[in-house]
Amino acid sequence: MKLRRILCTSFLLAAPLMADIHMLELNDGNRFLVSIAEEEISLSNGWKTFSVLPDALLDVHFDGGLYGTVCDRDGNKSELDFSFINGNHLKVKVLRSSQTFDIPWSEVSAIRKQEAATDEVKEDEEKISYLQHSLEGKYREISEALKNQKEVQQDLLSKMTSLEKEKEALESELAELKHFHSENEEQLSAQVEMLLSEMGSAKMHIENLSGELLLAQSRTDKKEVELQQLQQSLVEAKADAFEAEKLLSGLTSQLEIFVAKHELLANDQAELGSLIRTLKRELDLKEGEIVAFNEKVFELERENKAVQEMLSKSQNELEEKSIQIDGLIQTQENDDAIKKAFQEENAILSDALTRVEVEAGEAFGKVIELKDQLAKAEKKSEDFKKKMDQFFPEYDREKERGQQLQAQLAQLESALRIVEAKENRLTQENQQLLREKENLSRLLEKEQSRLKELRDLASRFSQSLQPQKSTSEGLEKSQLELGADPLIKQHYLPEKLISFKGIHIVAAGENLNNISMKYFNTPHRWSDIYEANQDVITDMNRLQVGTPLVIPNLRN
Repeated sequence: MKLRRILCTSFLLAAPLMADIHMLELNDGNRFLVSIAEEEISLSNGWKTFSVLPDALLDVHFDGGLYGTVCDRDGNKSELDFSFINGNHLKVKVLRSSQTFDIPWSEVSAIRKQEAATDEVKEDEEKISYLQHSLEGKYREISEALKNQKEVQQDLLSKMTSLEKEKEALESELAELKHFHSENEEQLSAQVEMLLSEMGSAKMHIENLSGELLLAQSRTDKKEVELQQLQQSLVEAKADAFEAEKLLSGLTSQLEIFVAKHELLANDQAELGSLIRTLKRELDLKEGEIVAFNEKVFELERENKAVQEMLSKSQNELEEKSIQIDGLIQTQENDDAIKKAFQEENAILSDALTRVEVEAGEAFGKVIELKDQLAKAEKKSEDFKKKMDQFFPEYDREKERGQQLQAQLAQLESALRIVEAKENRLTQENQQLLREKENLSRLLEKEQSRLKELRDLASRFSQSLQPQKSTSEGLEKSQLELGADPLIKQHYLPEKLISFKGIHIVAAGENLNNISMKYFNTPHRWSDIYEANQDVITDMNRLQVGTPLVIPNLRN
């Protein structure tokens, strides 16, 4: 089983009405929206057993095992290890259903690692999106700067052209003055000097403009290099965005496949319904035929009974006639007329008896034929019932599968709405980041002016650490000579300072705990950082932004 978060980035349990919703994916691909359904959690560590109600849980988190924070009636908080839970399983409930699943803690731990990897991928996607927006903003800024530089170059070129024209005009005037030199030599000399002075100043102006043009060209080249780098970064960011779009397209195609399956299932359900109605009509017809066959059999049996009674009556009459004839024969043996009458009557009775026997045989044959037809109809009815018995379970399975597909479709639609909401939220966050970027740009000049002061301060800190190191060596030597306890020696900070990782500049929102986590992967080294920086930390609970802190490299 896989347990995927779709609403939060961390695994939390609050009151029952505020329980987190998760996506539970089974090995067969079915997925359900679930929530934690533990009514009472019983824990035992081998020597003590106690129970915890879900509404007392503030949070549940995974870190190689299952841990949680519990709040008692007095408001005291304590952390418990849920690895000792009785039954060693986590009970979850399927939303809008009565189903529950039990998940072993070992699988939950693996699920948490997968969730962390998924969160990292989401963070990378958000970073890529932010980087893409940043690169686009920088690209626009550099494009505007290049446009301004090109306008400055064109302005300088136009100025140089105008100065060249002025130079040519001055040279022509100088030629004219030389032409009239003989007439007014003193005036001409003054004009020549003035023109030479103007030419010199114009030349200096041209040289200054040339230097500015070269400097602008150099800046333009640097901006073009930066633009190429930003374009390359933008291409990479677009490639990452394209991969993300491909992933979203894959999810969309899966959704379309589920929708198509749902439509096919609906068509199959309609066809099955039509087939069931047709089979029911055929079954009704067969039952009507069976009833008609039964009525015919009953009628033929009744006719056969009547024929048998008629045959018995005829035989009785024949015997009576035979007795009468025997009496007549005994009394009137010579009476030929009576014999002839007897023979005629006997022939009539024999023909009647023969016809009755023939009709009885035909009726009996019809009865046998109808019984055969009835047996065949009953066999067909049994075959039809067997087919229906085979059909209904398959229909129930297809119906259940259709309900599952509808539930999956609803889940995908819910996930899609969540993705759209996240996309809108990321768009708003990007706009906010752009505004923050503008604010940071305004603060950049102020921070650059403080950079020199911070460098000087860091240099003074590095120089001040040398006597501390020598002091620690002396203390270590004295402790070894006095036979001091090494456990006491480990808690003395200067002895543990071998070298320094560097200088950390305090940023907004930082404190000693998260700085210790950043450099030592644990928040418990904050006291070492505080002891190494007591001369600059005035309030250990509220660090001043921009303060440089020495990060010690600790032996233990």
